Amino acid sequence: MIIISVLFGFSGFAALTYQVTWIRELGSFFGIQVYATATVLTSFMAGLALGSWLFGRWVDRMAKPLLLFAVMEIILAVYAVSFPWIVDFIGNLYLQLAPANEGRILLSQFARFAVTFPVLLVATSLMGGTLPVLARAVTQKQVQLGGNISLLYGSNNLGAFLGGFFSGYIFLATIGISGALLVGCALNLVNAGVVFMLNSTPVPEDGSPKPAPGTQHYSAKRLMSSVNLGSAYTYPSRVTRIVLWVFAIEGFT
Repeated sequence: MIIISVLFGFSGFAALTYQVTWIRELGSFFGIQVYATATVLTSFMAGLALGSWLFGRWVDRMAKPLLLFAVMEIILAVYAVSFPWIVDFIGNLYLQLAPANEGRILLSQFARFAVTFPVLLVATSLMGGTLPVLARAVTQKQVQLGGNISLLYGSNNLGAFLGGFFSGYIFLATIGISGALLVGCALNLVNAGVVFMLNSTPVPEDGSPKPAPGTQHYSAKRLMSSVNLGSAYTYPSRVTRIVLWVFAIEGFT
């Protein structure tokens, strides 16, 4: 659990390194920094939501969710080293698809957003999927749910804090955008390598680790879709929906 939490911290470090470098790299494309920042933040939050929802549903079908996390990290690493070419692709796509917008700044910025957002959403959705995937991998008992997710989420946010600080104040000034992207890429690959080593631990002949006596394995769908008080009471689904809407409004605010 500690090792996986550290890896998730590395993942958060890489994610915020990418976010800062994306804003810097796309600033010249948008021409106005605030539009580049808004586009990156929008794609980042949309990807976290979409990836969490999609992978939270898919991970229950995976026999080895840790391996899925490793594959996601490898894809993010490839995306990172390819980002300069991705920016060129976005620019060329804009020139091909956008009408002439001389003198219409807002319209041209919307066109830039339209070609940039879906490209960034691919990577940010993978980032959003890492939490439910890891939660599924490490949680075998319902009583572990709160502690495990708190440790994972806290580690990820601590890594994100460090990634944002170091990329913004140190990496861009010393090793530049390309160097910062390589740092994030290296962390993603380290995560994948460690997970492959963890996954090589011998398992029983049926291919699945045997839970400890008296424990019950809960699916990610059950873990993420109910609010429980011990084992005696579960809130009705309508209450859960209200709580989720309140949480969404809090995020908007």
